[in-house]
Amino acid sequence: MSFFAKNGSFQEAGATEFEIAEAGTYTCKLIEIETSEQADFNDPTVMKPIYIFKFETTDMFDSNDRPFRFSKFTGRAYGNEKANLTILFDQMFGRRLSRQEYAALDIEELMSKPWRVMVDEHKTGTGKVVNKIMSVRPANRKGVVVDGVVAKNQVQKPQPVSADVEDPFQD
Repeated sequence: MSFFAKNGSFQEAGATEFEIAEAGTYTCKLIEIETSEQADFNDPTVMKPIYIFKFETTDMFDSNDRPFRFSKFTGRAYGNEKANLTILFDQMFGRRLSRQEYAALDIEELMSKPWRVMVDEHKTGTGKVVNKIMSVRPANRKGVVVDGVVAKNQVQKPQPVSADVEDPFQD
């Protein structure tokens, strides 16, 4: 057996590829929260710890009858208003969590609930098109519309009546 066969793995082309969903809002379940690392934006030689939240659709399927999958990458720090983890949890819970609530979060409870995940199509730096999670809301949240945008009231502009207006440039 070769060095690579002993120490590596071979993946069939397309084996881990998922189809891209159209931009929109989908009912999903949280299937996994993975701990990982990624290169720091300011110093690529430094690896920083991250979470990867993985969601799977329950109401829509791709052409191979598989659920669509969406991933959200966050840091591991909660509390700073600009931190992706804070933004994600604020969307999921509809408010900021206290230190005690954050410490008591139960992964199994998060994974047992349905979520409304809004995604958009995004082109990466390498040119690959992927789905990007824009927001995650509880599926059964009352009083919140996440599936559509309410049309703005269209104001009718007054139309001049030709009989009432005199044309000063008329010969």
